[in-house]
Amino acid sequence: MSIPAAKITKLEDCPDWLDRTLAKAYWEAEYHLEWPDSGDKGSTLFRFEVGSKVLEEYLDESNIQSFAIITAFNPGSVQLPQEENLLRHAALHQRLSLECRMLLNSSSQNSDGSWQESGFCALDIDLKKAAEIGIEFGQHAIVCWKRGSPVALWWLYRLL
Repeated sequence: MSIPAAKITKLEDCPDWLDRTLAKAYWEAEYHLEWPDSGDKGSTLFRFEVGSKVLEEYLDESNIQSFAIITAFNPGSVQLPQEENLLRHAALHQRLSLECRMLLNSSSQNSDGSWQESGFCALDIDLKKAAEIGIEFGQHAIVCWKRGSPVALWWLYRLL
């Protein structure tokens, strides 16, 4: 198995084996990143194909080479009780803290706000390690970026 099973940089380039409705839900999600010393940044919204000027400027200023947005909520897109999701979230925080330069709290939601999950944006993380952690926490996909490449949805394994 190669990691990732697919890198999606444009929704129309999804592989045939991937459920396009599920991929579209990930692709159209809004990702909110919270800055630790909010100052004038506060919370930054990131979306595929739109990006985020604030995020891009921060990555350049801080010489960040990569990031991954990962959640531990609802593994395999199966809704878990909030208490269990929060325990998984704390475990993900501990795990990611060992692997990256800095963690930003993040949340992702669909456009109408009926679905929301907390997670983290791991800055300067090895993307292969990020994918392994995503798999460890049962996630279908993670959001990844490496300097010089577009932001991509990394689908972690093939859905049969």
